[in-house]
Parts: sequence; C-alpha cells; structure tokens
Amino acid sequence: MTHSNPLIAKWEELNKKEEPKLKLPSEEPPKPPSLTSYDVDSGKDSFLQVAELVKQNKAKITSMSMNVDATELFTKIISFEVMVADWDT
Repeated sequence: MTHSNPLIAKWEELNKKEEPKLKLPSEEPPKPPSLTSYDVDSGKDSFLQVAELVKQNKAKITSMSMNVDATELFTKIISFEVMVADWDT
C-alpha cells in the first residue's frame, strides 16, 4: 500500500512484523551418531579411528577404568574415555 504522505509510509515500514529468528526445536542440528556397536569389525574400526586421533594428538584420554572378573576366568574389560577436539598441541 502506498501513501502520499512519506511519514505514514516510513511508519508502516518500521512497524512491519518480522518472522522470529529463533530456531524451533525441530530445526536444531541432529545429534551425532553414537559409536556404540555390537558388530566386531565395526568396533575394531571405531577403536582404530580413535586410537589414530590419540596418536596424532587430536584426542586426549581423560579417564580409564578396568574391571576384572573375580574368578579371573574371563578377560579384563578396559574402558577409555577420550575427548576429541580441534586443538593444536
């Protein structure tokens, strides 16, 4: 709509309603896929990828835990928590 009065035109221009710029929850980026796998080959590949990142100083081991069966019939379970980041060391 055009008006002959420039003040009314400017007022309408300044008071236009804009769409909200906030992202809706459905627009948030998806979570990265989990590396948990029960496929032995996939688990080996994931482990080797993380080990290579540690070797290249692109990841750091933040904690380690080891569980041993009381009867010692089974192998030890060793878990590592690794922090991966883009830093230069």
